[in-house]
Amino acid sequence: MTTVSTHRSPTPQAARSAPSAGNPQLGLATIDPIKLMRQYAPVLVASVVLGAVLGAAAFFVLQKVRPSWSSSAVFQCVNPVYNIREYEPGTQGRDEFQRFIGTQAQLMTAEKILQAAVETSDVRKSMWGQQFLVGGNYQPRTAVRELKKIVGARVIPETELIRLSASWRDPKVAQILVLSVMQAFEQDLEKTTKESTGDRREVLSAELMQIQERTRAQQDRRTVLIGTGKVDDLRSNMQAVAMEVQALTQERVTIANDRSTAETLINQYASFQNEDKAVNFPDRFREEAGADMNVRQMEAEISNLTAELNALRLKGLLDNHEQVISFKNLLETKKRERAAKFDEALANLFKTAVDKANTGLESTTARLREIDAALAIAETKRIELTKTLEELEGIDRNLDILREKESITEQAITNFNALGNDKIGKRVRVIGYPEIPDTMSFPRIFMMVPLGVFLIGGLTAGLIVLREVLDQRVKGPSDVGLIPRLRILGVIPSASEDPARPANVATAFRDSPTGVVTESFRQVRGVIAKRMDQAEHKSLLVIAGMPESGATSVITNIAMGYAAAEKNVLIIDANFRRPMVHKVFGLPDGPGLGDVLAGNAGVEDSIQPTAVRGLSVMAAGSPSSRGLPERLATTAMGKLVAEMSSKFDLVLIDAAPAIVSGDGLSLASRVDAVAMVVRAGAEKRGLVARLHQQFSDSRAEFLGVIVNAVRSSAGGYFKRNIKATHEYQKNQVS
Repeated sequence: MTTVSTHRSPTPQAARSAPSAGNPQLGLATIDPIKLMRQYAPVLVASVVLGAVLGAAAFFVLQKVRPSWSSSAVFQCVNPVYNIREYEPGTQGRDEFQRFIGTQAQLMTAEKILQAAVETSDVRKSMWGQQFLVGGNYQPRTAVRELKKIVGARVIPETELIRLSASWRDPKVAQILVLSVMQAFEQDLEKTTKESTGDRREVLSAELMQIQERTRAQQDRRTVLIGTGKVDDLRSNMQAVAMEVQALTQERVTIANDRSTAETLINQYASFQNEDKAVNFPDRFREEAGADMNVRQMEAEISNLTAELNALRLKGLLDNHEQVISFKNLLETKKRERAAKFDEALANLFKTAVDKANTGLESTTARLREIDAALAIAETKRIELTKTLEELEGIDRNLDILREKESITEQAITNFNALGNDKIGKRVRVIGYPEIPDTMSFPRIFMMVPLGVFLIGGLTAGLIVLREVLDQRVKGPSDVGLIPRLRILGVIPSASEDPARPANVATAFRDSPTGVVTESFRQVRGVIAKRMDQAEHKSLLVIAGMPESGATSVITNIAMGYAAAEKNVLIIDANFRRPMVHKVFGLPDGPGLGDVLAGNAGVEDSIQPTAVRGLSVMAAGSPSSRGLPERLATTAMGKLVAEMSSKFDLVLIDAAPAIVSGDGLSLASRVDAVAMVVRAGAEKRGLVARLHQQFSDSRAEFLGVIVNAVRSSAGGYFKRNIKATHEYQKNQVS
């Protein structure tokens, strides 16, 4: 008998579950703005219209209840003389000038300026000033507090201009208020300028004296450094010292090389002597010893004696002849003398070489000491000269700067004395005087209508987005796609949106073969068939998460699709609580699965053929046999599935919804694969994710989710797809 395990894929469950795109946080949905705009287009349009109406209404109400008129004066700022040496306008840095402009804008609405403004007769007599009369007494402090609320000064961006403005419900009063503040500011500026003029002259004179003192001090220090000589003499001495250092450095390199050579020779000569103080003379010394005059003389005598001895032998004298013996003895004596002379010459040569090397080492060492001492003296002198020259150069630079400052300050004093106080103080001048306004500044129709549209439309859009974010229900495949590693097997549209209008969704494949719902089931069957064939699976559990999700309808249509493809299919109804498969095909409920597991009926007797060719059904069983759903978790159930898998091309198993029973998890350990059916608008993503995790931990492969009864949104692509599919099928049939 073939077992279930023969149909399972060796691929781990984690690898079989393909990741899905989307946000891994199940609580936050990915918002499609285009889809929302299409879906809620009427609401958004109505909110825009309502906002425009409310904005226009607010304009007319505020125009009557709280109008506001604004009058303003414009000031131009001239580059101020903050640096007393910069006596001409326009010489100050841009950033500092902008700070000056901002400061003047703040001063225009300072408390002392507003205090002076509210004390003017025009303000006190105006309609605005009359409101601060208490018992016939004017209250200036209260007036200042209120004036702060309606008067403002701001810098016009990218300009040197300041706009001083005031707003009130009467246009004439607005002009009076601005004019009073403007005049108070000008009077305060003129007073401040006169007070600061004397201080500026004193500062200029004090700074000039300080510059002259510093100049004298620098000149005195320069004289001390140079002494009786000149700067050129110092530079000449510096050059001479540098040349001396260079010559000594080069000589030191040469002497150091000579000393190194002497040390090398001494070490080499020492290596010629062995432990017995005997010397292994190199060939060079032996050649020189052989050329010694005494050795050459002895070699000449030996050569003559050898010739005479050979002559005696030619005469026939034998070696035992007295004369021959005498010559031989003399020859040996000469040879010994020659060897002695050779050794003596060799020893003298070696001793002379060693003495020469030692003498060279001593002399080079002594010279190196002398050079190092001279270099130290020269380097010290060079450092002192360098410091002196650097200090002199610094003094010269300081003197140049001080002379320039002295010249600028003297010129500033001259120009400052030549300029009048009015020219120095006119840093802010009026270029636009306040007028009586002829149009209201608030409210304005072109401002109120867009504001109403923005507020009402924005509030409506925000509520729509908030509703979409907080709604955790699965409304379509995009919501399922937000769950990590969860594959979508297919989407089944709601039968109410199918133009073919199938009477019974459970038999749509048989009753409405060209309908959109049927075509969707065909696509789901194709996806499932591919996955099942790739993994060589034969048994598939199709389970719903919640009741009424349509799992039975999905099973019956997939089964009829397989049967139409000439496959031998068996549906096992394992839903002992609400069995429905036998009702779909008009069959009795028993004998069936419950009877087989209880041992009351045989397997063959429980399999019932249907009107669909190639499709058989094993009903849930008689009511009495379905009392123990725990039998679905027994070994007998596993053997039954394995046996049926060996006889049929596909075994489809229906079970109770996972949320109401654990039958599905028990069956998942006895089948090859599991597919879950989710009804759109009924189940939440959190539940689907939890069931996905539970079934993924079972031994069956979790193929994915089928989203059932999906409704299209207004203007959505899903509705257009349904329409296009129906038109294509209708044209094909015709």
